[in-house]
Amino acid sequence: MPTDGDTDRRSYLKAVAAGGVVALAGCTGDGGDGGDGGFMPGSLDDLSGHPIGAQKGTTGESVIQEQLIDAGELEESNYNAYDSYTLAVQDLENGNIDAIVLDEPVGATFESQRSVLVSFIYETGEMYGFGVREGDSDRQQALNEGLQAVRDNGTYEELRNGWFGEGDGGSRSVDSSGDDGADGPEIVAGTAPGFPPFEIKEGGELTGFDVELFEAIVAETEYQFGGWQEFEFDALIPSLRDEKIDAIAAAMTITEDRDETIDFSDPYYSADQSIIVREN
Repeated sequence: MPTDGDTDRRSYLKAVAAGGVVALAGCTGDGGDGGDGGFMPGSLDDLSGHPIGAQKGTTGESVIQEQLIDAGELEESNYNAYDSYTLAVQDLENGNIDAIVLDEPVGATFESQRSVLVSFIYETGEMYGFGVREGDSDRQQALNEGLQAVRDNGTYEELRNGWFGEGDGGSRSVDSSGDDGADGPEIVAGTAPGFPPFEIKEGGELTGFDVELFEAIVAETEYQFGGWQEFEFDALIPSLRDEKIDAIAAAMTITEDRDETIDFSDPYYSADQSIIVREN
């Protein structure tokens, strides 16, 4: 990618990580066309009448359902639900939908890699947490203590700067050896790739901010890391409850509904939602 594009991406992601991005330069703000005639909404109301998409089971889907469909601002037939945001972006680029609602760091990453633009930010103030089975207080406490440990020893900051700051968006060289509980109980983690930069596939290998952070956290506990299992996002909670996995690390927002069925670690990341459109 061109150097100036890389610089824009890093600057935007760094601002996102710092919680400083609310409005975007270049948005018309009136829900009209951009300067080149493309669709450039400035608020959720501007999405009315347009085919839009989100990934199943995500906050983006909840925003569309609660703020648009339930409010009578969008026909249900105009909403397209996807198994992954990668598929949604393909449909957006191909002109099958006009906009996608998704987590802002993910929107910024797609903007840097694909022919899409972040049109505006919808503030939700959501917090991500690692999920464990309801009542699994031992793993919950271990993850909380491990999270605090990687914050204290600088690993969290290094990973965050690497994935959202001045790094190149690739894997970080972070020592996650720690006392990884080689003879202790196991934690098998579930995730849903296709959500950059949190969980992605690079050269067939699973990586991302969540992936490296979770492994570093477990290395600080008495638990042994038992590897990753990959699912569609909306299959993660059922898989956790069915004991196919022991934890979820997938940029999952802590909500009241989810908290009724699983338990969460302390929050490890905060974000809002972004709306992306086709680049013209």
